Amino acid sequence: MCIRDSRECRILVDEVADKSINRQILLVRKSIYAIVPQQSLYLAMALAIEKMEEVLAKEPFIGGNLPSEADRENFDSLKEVPDAKFPNARAWFLLVKAFSQEVRMKWGEKKEGKKDKKKDKKDKKDKKEKKDKDKDKDKDKEKDKGKDKDKKDDDFNEDDLFGEGGDEDAQKILDEKKKKDAENKKKEKKKEAAKSYIRFEVKVYDTSTNLDDLALRIFKDVSMEGLRWEKDYNLEPFAFGVNKLIISCIVEDDKVSSDDIIDTITQFDNEELVQSVDILVFSKL
Repeated sequence: MCIRDSRECRILVDEVADKSINRQILLVRKSIYAIVPQQSLYLAMALAIEKMEEVLAKEPFIGGNLPSEADRENFDSLKEVPDAKFPNARAWFLLVKAFSQEVRMKWGEKKEGKKDKKKDKKDKKDKKEKKDKDKDKDKDKEKDKGKDKDKKDDDFNEDDLFGEGGDEDAQKILDEKKKKDAENKKKEKKKEAAKSYIRFEVKVYDTSTNLDDLALRIFKDVSMEGLRWEKDYNLEPFAFGVNKLIISCIVEDDKVSSDDIIDTITQFDNEELVQSVDILVFSKL
């Protein structure tokens, strides 16, 4: 099938997209490669990115609030970062790029579809019951440990009465037990830190401020444990010829507060450089 102009191409993309709501962008991409001639491929891909821009304007990911198989497959299909005129698609691409290939391959391992609310409620109830059972088991284990300790103490006393070296054996056993308990506590503490993706909108007072220099200053001066800046940033029109700076970062929730980041940026040059800093996207990873 030959596509002769942009109007016909747009109609084709819309028709293919209507066939599946959950994976519309992916279907658009596959249809483009299947039926668009070489001379119209660029135009068709641009329209597909427009569709992606519409979806990502409402949700942080194509699959919704969480990354999915559709995000992975669409990311793999794009050879380069989307143009700056598609800010949502561009930010989405850079966010997905921040994840390793190994992590992206795990997205959508289970078949995606419309969520069954009743099934979700049942799953939550089952998880809660399992959690309660685990708590009861832990309490029982603690009680058993206390009984074992009392029993061992009694055995140690008997050793003291009927044989030599009882104290040394008892101390050795207690030392081993303390060592194991310490190792178990360390394992429990070693949990992966919760992280979030934040996209900021930085506005300045006038055109005299060089936003490229401001971005580099933010990357350098706003530094703290648990904060990692994305080196790619965007400049977008704001008002009266003034542009605004769009920057993104990934933070560890327990170590970094978004308010601390905003306060540090707004205090540049005694609060005479930056007009305001707003959060555009705040998404848990």
